[in-house]
Amino acid sequence: MTATRSLSASLHQLGRTLHADELAHLSDAELVARFVESRDEGAFAALVRRYGFMVFGVCRRVLRHEQDAEDAFQATFLVFARDAGTLQRAGAIGNWLYGVAHNVARKARGSRTRRDAKEYTAAALHPSAVLPVPVDDLKDVLDGELGALPDKYRAPIVLCDLLGLTTQQAAVEVGCPPKTLGTRLSRARLLLARRLTRRGVALTAGTLPSVLAPHATGAVPVRLLDRAVTTATRSATVPPSVAALTTGVSTVMAYKSLKFALLACGLIVIGGLVTPPVIQHLHAAHAPKKTSASVAGTSTQKQSEAVPPKPPANAHKELHQFFMRLIHGEFFAATTEEKKDDKPETLSGAWGKKDGELRVTFEKTDLKISPHGKDDLILILCEYTIKDGLVKAKITGFEGKAEAKKAIAEKLPVGTEFTFKWGAKNGTATIAEVKGEKVEMLASHLEGEFEEKK
Repeated sequence: MTATRSLSASLHQLGRTLHADELAHLSDAELVARFVESRDEGAFAALVRRYGFMVFGVCRRVLRHEQDAEDAFQATFLVFARDAGTLQRAGAIGNWLYGVAHNVARKARGSRTRRDAKEYTAAALHPSAVLPVPVDDLKDVLDGELGALPDKYRAPIVLCDLLGLTTQQAAVEVGCPPKTLGTRLSRARLLLARRLTRRGVALTAGTLPSVLAPHATGAVPVRLLDRAVTTATRSATVPPSVAALTTGVSTVMAYKSLKFALLACGLIVIGGLVTPPVIQHLHAAHAPKKTSASVAGTSTQKQSEAVPPKPPANAHKELHQFFMRLIHGEFFAATTEEKKDDKPETLSGAWGKKDGELRVTFEKTDLKISPHGKDDLILILCEYTIKDGLVKAKITGFEGKAEAKKAIAEKLPVGTEFTFKWGAKNGTATIAEVKGEKVEMLASHLEGEFEEKK
């Protein structure tokens, strides 16, 4: 019996490997779609093989302990298996996986530091369990600083330097022109090098690619790749140490558990007894319309009306879409006219301060501050979000004369975060309540009334 099971498992593993090889030419988005729609095990295996070395490299560098790194590796792909359907851009999976792996590994490291003295003693008696990776002293710091970069700058480094893609390939994954991707990559390397310098790591933007190159990371054991695929796709028993790492990493887990529990208990039935209003609306849109012939009914017709109509062919797809919105907190209304616009708020245009030369310019998610009204002298580059009039901004770099950039960077270093209240009406605007660490000088210049520059 044991031999039969072993042979069966080996054959299944071989079949899965061959299937993954057949799908290796597909894009990330295509593989994710196959997995989400049909739980295609081969598609998931192809993604694990494609990104496994990067995920395992992050886990090893952060944890420096073989078993802990393997647990974090499995947990990362468990989170991916559960959240694959919620990814906004399936083509940008590499950047997303890097972030999840780094967060999971940090959580595992925190758990390990809380182990009791007996476990620490046992670990000390087995030095072979600890990875001898002196180079990772550098890479641990590098991972931390890379994870702190804004997403639009982290993605090019992950795709080009960690995964080895060309700027052309990375541009397709991110969804922007190659020239834009190349500009972001150059700026990202510069920002990362500056952050590392402040941590005492002497690396230039030019040497970063060689340190981050794919060949700098060890290969992933085949058994670990197979275990990750099996655990995530075949309802295998998840080790407690792995399961603990997945909790709290994804905010949608609780909602997903609720969804599957409701479905399993039969509480959500399209056309049935217990149906949320939104599901009733979805079903009503596809219900057959009554005709005059059906109204002049017979007893046979009345009996048929008592039987719930069959759900539409695409009912499962619509139900899935509903839960994706439910998971993200988008409780949409029963009619399309009542739907809320869930697009993020943005600002636009250039605004000059009425009592001075300072100018601010908004471009989608970018904010540029010109303290002297002259971009060639000094320009403070920021990324921002706005909600209900509150702007949250973060300094990402500077442009202008070298001496001016150096002077202002000492007072407002890259990474400085600040908030302010913004209000605009009829061509005039107000910036008030600028808050943040070390932004007193910025606040004194930024607060006040502005007028729109045509």
